[in-house]
This record gives sequence, structure tokens and C-alpha cells, in this order.
Amino acid sequence: AAARLFHNRLAPAAQERLTKSESFDLSQPVARDASFLFCEIANETDLIDELSPSACAQLTREFIDFASRDFLEAGGYLHAADGEGIRVLFGFPGKSERHAFEAAQAALAFRDRFRTAASGKPDSLGKIDLRLGVSSGMVIATVREDVPGGEIVIAGEPLEVARRLARANQIYGSQILLDPRAFS
Repeated sequence: AAARLFHNRLAPAAQERLTKSESFDLSQPVARDASFLFCEIANETDLIDELSPSACAQLTREFIDFASRDFLEAGGYLHAADGEGIRVLFGFPGKSERHAFEAAQAALAFRDRFRTAASGKPDSLGKIDLRLGVSSGMVIATVREDVPGGEIVIAGEPLEVARRLARANQIYGSQILLDPRAFS
């Protein structure tokens, strides 16, 4: 069940650890202190105006593929990756006392790897204005049983705060912002 739930959402090594762990159980809702990382294409509206629909869709797919691989390798749980942004959770499903550090470290490393990749692809990834936000706090996780194969639903303030921080980067001229809990 764990392998089915977390397929393509955790790196293979993390999936294996999870399936061998007897302590992880989502049969009941779980409260967990964790950190959300939200990553977005800040200039998406401009790209939609500038590019053809197929070119814009291809660029979005390329970004999602690059970011998903990178954050999975960093040990994150890939909650969602779509045109809205990349949403990654650290400290879930496996507990980690260092979830905020792991999320901040992943954000910094991703930014650097993305810059390198973007410089080599000025006509695609090089067009993206990258913004990231990291927020820590309590989240609740549960499984929707009414969805074939199950679906993990995550609720909590850190997701919304991380999204707002990513947007606030545009005001401050930065690329990564952390909330006070993640910073602490």
C-alpha cells in the first residue's frame, strides 16, 4: 500500500525504507511537524503571452521534470507538480527533526543547479524567473480512500505560507524566502 501511495512521489531508496518501516501508518490521520517548499515560475503570465501554447506547455513540462527529479533526489516528498508550481514536503512521510534545514538546503541546491541548467538552455529553462518559498509548521496527512489507489491529502498552514513567500520574492527581488519557523 505504501509503495502504491508514494510511487513517483519519493525517491526509490526512501520508498524502500518506508515499505520496510512498521511505524508508518496512514490508516488514521497523522499530525506531523514538517516543512513545505513551494517552487514556481514567477513569470508564467509573461511566458504565456510570449510563447505559443505548445512551446509554453513544453517549457512547463521541462521545468516540472527537472524540479521533480531534483527534489526527489534531495529527499523530499513530491506532493504535487503542475502548472501551478512544485510542492515538496520535508519531514513527511518519514519524520525528521531537521526538516526545515533539509528544505532550505534543497531550495538553495535547486536554485544553483537550475541556474546552471538554465544557462545552457537560454531558449527554454533560461526564460524562467524562478521563485521559492519555505515554511515550517504542523500539517495533517490523511488518505482518501474513495480514490482508486488512494490519494494523500495534506492540510496545514505551511503550504499556503510557502506559496505566499514564493510570490513575495518578487517584491523583495529575491529568489528564496523562509518563514520565521523554518529560519529558526
